[in-house]
Amino acid sequence: YGTQVISRRVRKQWYQRRVRGMAAICLKNGVTKFWRSISPNALCKEDKDRIKEIILGCHAEEKKEVFDQLLEVVGKIARYDFPKNWPNFIPTLLQVIEGAPSEEHKVRALTMIYKVVKMLSTKRLLADKKGFRETTEAIFPLIGSLWENYLRMFNSQPILTYLQPCCISLKIIRSMLTYGFEDISEHLPKSCLEAILNMAGSQLEHRLTISEQSVCQLYDKYLIVIIKALINVQEKLPEFFGQYIVVALEFAYKVGFQYAELLEMRLVARALHLLSGIMLCETYDVFKLNNRGKNVSSVAIKFTEDRNSFFTDDRLKDMCVKCISKYLKLSEFELRNWQESPEEFAFEETRHVSLYNIKAASEHFLLNMTATFQDIVCPYIVELIKECSQHDRSNIETVLMIDSIYSVTVICSYDLFDHIDIDGWFSTLVEELAQESPYCSILRRRILEVIGDG
Repeated sequence: YGTQVISRRVRKQWYQRRVRGMAAICLKNGVTKFWRSISPNALCKEDKDRIKEIILGCHAEEKKEVFDQLLEVVGKIARYDFPKNWPNFIPTLLQVIEGAPSEEHKVRALTMIYKVVKMLSTKRLLADKKGFRETTEAIFPLIGSLWENYLRMFNSQPILTYLQPCCISLKIIRSMLTYGFEDISEHLPKSCLEAILNMAGSQLEHRLTISEQSVCQLYDKYLIVIIKALINVQEKLPEFFGQYIVVALEFAYKVGFQYAELLEMRLVARALHLLSGIMLCETYDVFKLNNRGKNVSSVAIKFTEDRNSFFTDDRLKDMCVKCISKYLKLSEFELRNWQESPEEFAFEETRHVSLYNIKAASEHFLLNMTATFQDIVCPYIVELIKECSQHDRSNIETVLMIDSIYSVTVICSYDLFDHIDIDGWFSTLVEELAQESPYCSILRRRILEVIGDG
């Protein structure tokens, strides 16, 4: 009886918003506790069918807070019942998308599919993985064509209505690319990958023409999904991705460096991770293949030439300077936090593990760049270190720049070891510790870190 009352409160639109919201929360909690048949007081089949009927119709829900709670219910039920005990869920939603009366209904139906796909992709038992692969093979072509249709409509008429379904459908594709194929090259339509790789640059150009803040945020989220998809393709299919390596590198460079000030930092961090992944991949490095005793094909040679033609000396130096001067530089917030709570600041500085953190991403990028292009980058960093002795320590901006340069020597100490005169620089650092200036504490902290690491 309780299930019937809650279901009625959720379904009937004329109830007050708060009542329906509380009913949706109760429904979510009830599904969490009593859905599994082995649970005490488990729900009977009739109650489960009634709840599933509500879920299949929640794409028409107008109240966001109610829909969000029902979306959580979708994920919980799908984790237990889909596809074995709920085979009609995704086919029904695909029919909704085809015949929905409005774009809002289609977006909600797509969101529900994404919630299920994301939930299923986290299951790790062999039987669950097999079931997810079967689901992926069945619906991937449909989702791919749906994304291409929305992308075509958005390119012809770039309005916000088409951007959100583009983003959601691409999220579904990315989850399936990552977890839904045992051998991705046998099942994946290359036209979909080519579309992702080819349209990345054009979507960035669209983003740079937008000035409205809310639209910019949504577009940045879409570009983040694009870069995530590119990273997954590069990891799963490095040889196929190598055909588009120049396009991908140009796109990542524009996002990470050329237009970084106009974009969200989470997006810039992802672009740096894409550049790092391409630099580290042995498929694009003949030297690494030779060291590991692997055969070097003509394709690998071409990939290496394409990669090296992009990473020219000037571009490598430019990326190094921008990482040091923009991403590694201490901000006003960090300086204030250091003064107020040094222990908390030190803890936060050493725990940058998030892929979205720009400082962690730039440190990872610089580490990989110095390792891959050691003969070019390391001598340039040594030049920057030598120039530090000529700078005035009374200017805060100069001191922060020196602090960033010194931090690079800690990050890349392994590769810089053979390029720096350790004994000569050590005596210089000791003398610098004794200097008095308004901002000497900033450099002293970093100098002690450099000496400790050396």
